[in-house]
Amino acid sequence: MSTNQNIGSGVASKLEAVFQAQGQQVLGALVYWSLAGVHWEREAMRAEWNALGLGRAIGRDPRPEALLTDAVYAARAGAKDVIFRRLSRYEWALVEESRTAGDVLAHVHAVTLRVVPATTPGVADRFESEDVAGATASTAERHASTLALAAKVERGFADAKEFAGTSDLSNGLTTALHGTTRDALLAGISLREGTGGLYFVPAAQVDRARALAALVNRSTASSVYVLALYADEANLETAAKAAKASFTAQLNALRSELREFVQERKDAGEEIKESHLETRVRRLQSLQDRVGLWTEVLGGVAAELTGSIEAAKAEVAQEIGVV
Repeated sequence: MSTNQNIGSGVASKLEAVFQAQGQQVLGALVYWSLAGVHWEREAMRAEWNALGLGRAIGRDPRPEALLTDAVYAARAGAKDVIFRRLSRYEWALVEESRTAGDVLAHVHAVTLRVVPATTPGVADRFESEDVAGATASTAERHASTLALAAKVERGFADAKEFAGTSDLSNGLTTALHGTTRDALLAGISLREGTGGLYFVPAAQVDRARALAALVNRSTASSVYVLALYADEANLETAAKAAKASFTAQLNALRSELREFVQERKDAGEEIKESHLETRVRRLQSLQDRVGLWTEVLGGVAAELTGSIEAAKAEVAQEIGVV
């Protein structure tokens, strides 16, 4: 942890002690972060997030073909006289480009890179690099540099498979704050709808947010900040307005998705199974559960939102009866 982080943490703790001494109630907390150079062993990361009850935010490990593509993109940056060509979902070709004595542009498929996904539990995906051109296909120097690029892709693939990067952590934190359709997680609302990056969590989730921040801050060079917000009239009004806007937008999105889904099935003459609509009821219930965590902030607006969610559930029931 950097000196600046220590100073910031110390000041925040002292300010919080002052507020607590004055008997002010914690309304919730602002959560935001600055991420860079993340290199976190995936299994350890998942285990530690699971211990906080936030493992669902990490999701599944990336697919091997996605890791291969990312490794290819990283290796080809700045590469000269070599073309990276996708052959299939699991294969890429490294093609050497050169000009003959007659100034004719020639292309030689020099190396094939592929990943073979594991089909047996406990068995790792297999990376393969096949030198198909041979030493006579191009100049020795050019072919050697092409093989070096292939080795770079292989190292990148192996590293990304074992370690989570900055984008993985960003996605995990965002999901932890937003929650999933099955779990509210930190039950946060975005204060920058559409772009994210700044969230507000209710008082009941502040301790868990701090525990996650402490884990990330000691495990990476990144910084996650959790700043407590205290209950005065202005803060309550602002928080209630932000929460209402966020929950209303989420409810409208769920209602719109339901109507589009039903209409698409009707237009296609396809049966709508009750399980399809039950899934949407669960999503609405998850939203209602989150509203419940914000009752103290929302005040009378909570009842309004709950009523709207119950009306949306009735819409789902109506669709089940109509179809």
